[in-house]
Amino acid sequence: MREHSPAFQDGALGNGGLGRTLESAHLRTEDDMGDRTQRIKGKGEEAKGRVKREAGIASGRPGTEARGAGEELKGKAKNATGKARSAVKKATR
Repeated sequence: MREHSPAFQDGALGNGGLGRTLESAHLRTEDDMGDRTQRIKGKGEEAKGRVKREAGIASGRPGTEARGAGEELKGKAKNATGKARSAVKKATR
């Protein structure tokens, strides 16, 4: 990976004059996700896990089945978190 010049890291050049450094650019994490986004991503992950689990069962591959089941549970948890965040948001309006 190429190193950036110190001027770029100080925010003087190359970032559209915003005065922000590369390090201070905000990257969204799952904690920053909105409740609806979290629910949608959870549903998607749950479906992907279900398909993977079913494929593992059909092909007789227990490792794929286990990974699919894990992804499905992760998706359900993410969806539940989104629902809880929605409920809190609704209750505090």
